[in-house]
Amino acid sequence: MDVDTRHRWQSPLRVPEMAVTKRGIVGVRYVDYDGTGLVTIFRHRFARSFNRGQTWSDRVLQSTDPGPLANAASGFLWGDYEGLTAARNTFYGVFTGASDGRSTLQLDPIFFRQKSCHWWSLSCWFESE
Repeated sequence: MDVDTRHRWQSPLRVPEMAVTKRGIVGVRYVDYDGTGLVTIFRHRFARSFNRGQTWSDRVLQSTDPGPLANAASGFLWGDYEGLTAARNTFYGVFTGASDGRSTLQLDPIFFRQKSCHWWSLSCWFESE
């Protein structure tokens, strides 16, 4: 039980990947879904907080309907090939997502990189990785 909110966590609990840069920027990679339509769409997301989690900027890395994917018919593979780390001022991540550029669509590891800078912080953008 969460002592602060008196909330009882439901099982299974999915914990997102989290990393922190040398400047203290927090990054979180997670999956959510929308099951309100005819198919369920899974969204791989990456969020950053520049103020220790008080506010977040969030972007969708990929939206996927796993139904037509050749190697997703037997179940979901979310979590098998997923991770997030930070080196200096850059986040590096990987997630299991829909392939891009293949003749047969399938699940593949998708890699991404995201700087942890405000758009106006020129010194951060030009620092070496």
